[in-house]
Amino acid sequence: MEEELKGLTKPPAGNSLHLKLLRALIVRGTTTLRPTITKKGIRYYKAERRVKNIPPKEIPKLLERLSREGKIKAELFDRVIACSECGCPKVTPKFACPKCGSEAIETIELYEHITCGYMDSKEAFLTTGTLTCPKCGTELSEDDPKFNMIGTCYQCNDCGNRFEKPETVFICQNCKKKLTFSNAKYLKIYSYTIPEQTVREFGKEIPILEFIQEKLNKKGFVIHCDGEVEGISGLMHPFSIVARKDDFLVVVDVVSSATKDEMLAIIGKRADVPADKFIVISVANGPTKILRRIKGIDFFNGSDVTKFKKRFKKYFQQHF
Repeated sequence: MEEELKGLTKPPAGNSLHLKLLRALIVRGTTTLRPTITKKGIRYYKAERRVKNIPPKEIPKLLERLSREGKIKAELFDRVIACSECGCPKVTPKFACPKCGSEAIETIELYEHITCGYMDSKEAFLTTGTLTCPKCGTELSEDDPKFNMIGTCYQCNDCGNRFEKPETVFICQNCKKKLTFSNAKYLKIYSYTIPEQTVREFGKEIPILEFIQEKLNKKGFVIHCDGEVEGISGLMHPFSIVARKDDFLVVVDVVSSATKDEMLAIIGKRADVPADKFIVISVANGPTKILRRIKGIDFFNGSDVTKFKKRFKKYFQQHF
């Protein structure tokens, strides 16, 4: 048994971190999260302050997963242009020459000498120092009715190209990559809210897990919240609590939704994980009693926290 258990207990991993984050937010009373757009990506600073050991870049992914699973509500906050190279959501739009790509362009006013039909920038009429038509040599004045501004255009200072419509490019503020419409990313970013139903569900779960941790800790178990255990198949299985003392392994799972998929997942984990104690607590409103009939599962109803604590205390005294 000792060889089988060697290396089984692992600290929190990717497929359970989202629940750790959710619990931390609820425990600290944080039910709304708004994004901040920075050079390093989309940041949720409130969430970062609540859970110190989750990298900031992982938090948006965890929140997205919680939203997909229906545990939190996402609301569109904004749309941003982002760098396709580094993912930075802060880019600076600039105009560029459609011929050579240079950003050294400027707007110029175009004038026409009506008498001879010559058209050019005002600077071209001032090459001799006075307002003179470069084509016919006629001296002109600002109020000459035959010298009129006919419009504006863009001019490239590098290649001399003139054009009506510049190309729009985007410069990443992080890696300085030049982007265009074809290779820039256009992202949706979201704010998040934890619904009352989720708060109620996890409000039951949190004191239950804290109670179990306290009991196991007093018995000298090494505890990992939202840990993982490698099954006989080689698959990693997440649990709310993974505790180990010498070669004795205890895993705890909490049923929060009572869906068919969740029931099957727990039964599958029981078959694959060689735990000495496989404890399942249901805080869901649904048909979870089927788990009572599965050999090797110690099942508890956690809908009433006070009653659960009494039952678990008696169970713990008998088995630990």
